Amino acid sequence: MGDRKTSSQIQATTVSNVSSRVGITLWDSQNRFVDMFPLHSLAAVSILLFSAACTADVSSDPVLPPPRSLTAGFKTPDVTIDGKNKLHGQTVAKPQLSSQQSLSLRKAIQIALEQHPSLRAASLEVAARKEETKRAGLLPNPELQASLDNFSGTGALSGFSDSETTLALGQLIELGGKRSRRVESAQTQAQLAGWDFEAQRVSLYAEVTKLYVDAVAADSRLNLTENLLAVARRLQKAVDARVSAGKVSPIEKQRASTVVGRAEIDRDSARALKLSAYRRLASALNLPFSQINTLSGKLNGVVPPPPEETIAGLVLDGPAVARWTVETAYRQAELDLAIAGRIPDVTIGGGVRKFARTGDTAYVATVSVPLPIFNRNQEAVAAARDRLARSAAEGENARISAEIALHGAYAALSSAATRSIALRNRILPAARQTFEATESGYKEGKFDLVTLLDSQRTYFEVEKDAIDAAADYFNARADVEALIGRDITAKNLSSKASKQ
Repeated sequence: MGDRKTSSQIQATTVSNVSSRVGITLWDSQNRFVDMFPLHSLAAVSILLFSAACTADVSSDPVLPPPRSLTAGFKTPDVTIDGKNKLHGQTVAKPQLSSQQSLSLRKAIQIALEQHPSLRAASLEVAARKEETKRAGLLPNPELQASLDNFSGTGALSGFSDSETTLALGQLIELGGKRSRRVESAQTQAQLAGWDFEAQRVSLYAEVTKLYVDAVAADSRLNLTENLLAVARRLQKAVDARVSAGKVSPIEKQRASTVVGRAEIDRDSARALKLSAYRRLASALNLPFSQINTLSGKLNGVVPPPPEETIAGLVLDGPAVARWTVETAYRQAELDLAIAGRIPDVTIGGGVRKFARTGDTAYVATVSVPLPIFNRNQEAVAAARDRLARSAAEGENARISAEIALHGAYAALSSAATRSIALRNRILPAARQTFEATESGYKEGKFDLVTLLDSQRTYFEVEKDAIDAAADYFNARADVEALIGRDITAKNLSSKASKQ
């Protein structure tokens, strides 16, 4: 059998003897078989322990919140690992924007919602929480125990002839429903991560919308200043002609030149503001500035908002408020887990013991239970109750804060809509008509330069006010929609909060 073993060396091996028994054998100091542990006995013990440890199947797949209707039409971020999207199991191609392509609002939102780093981070947290939910449902690992007693002592116990060798398996049995409570807690944490992800999506939707509106408004203001400059130069030529004809004082020529100079300054300022707005939009989309050349959006489509009573109840659907229902469920699950922790777990074990002197084999069974004398988990239960009450208070506070924010955003929306509609439909056409009539009358000598400049200034101020009012409308609308998680122009908009 090769080299002899010393009395302190033990080697385990699997053999088959003449009676075809299969087991674990030990070598003694005389290089003889001591005996075998029957593997069928250990297998039976293992099956028994595993059956004792298993409880009813615990579902560990968390139900994530559905996307808000505001963002439901857009894909999730590309957080691919080995080519697979970790959040929804789909492969997503990154959106691209050519330098010649005009950027629409929907395309801008699509780019942001599919590849923004904050959403990738949030979606990876959801994926991590899902993995932790699976881990929470796993059984405790069994323990393999081996012991060798009564050897290398004195006298009759100097060798291995009176030794006792034990091989056993131990299994922790969780009582009180700890496993199901742990899974429930992990599931609600995954759902909270899902709500944080949805809140980030809605927030990014509103942020990109407002940046896009600002960029479109900056475009419109630049166009307005360029038109103003063209009108000022046209006016300067008309003044020059009247001065040359001796019909007006040369002082009017200087006044017209001043108007042109101010128009040029306004044009340059508007150009810089447009550049800044485009850069901010590009940064929000995580795109090179060179890829955003033109925007296809217009500040059109301003309509009166629905009555505030129609959307007031929808604030409960917004992620900032809706998440607190799950937060309370999580705190309740933590309380249930703490209460279950009062019940001690049991560790059971079973195995086989070999007596070297007689060659006999016997079974060994062990049971251990911690005695809840000093720590009965009462502090953990009390802390969990406090946190449950706190989550209810925080949820109420979140609702109040959201309602206050909604009132403010709706007031801004309603005011902007009123101003924009009035300016576009009544005031702006009248101001334009007055300016055109005054300009024509000046050329005919009916009006002086002061009257013309006054009508010109009024017209372009009204035009700028109309741009500002429309931009304010769409920005306020983005704020309102972010709070309720849906489009306020949707046909099925209801004052009653509903599941999305």
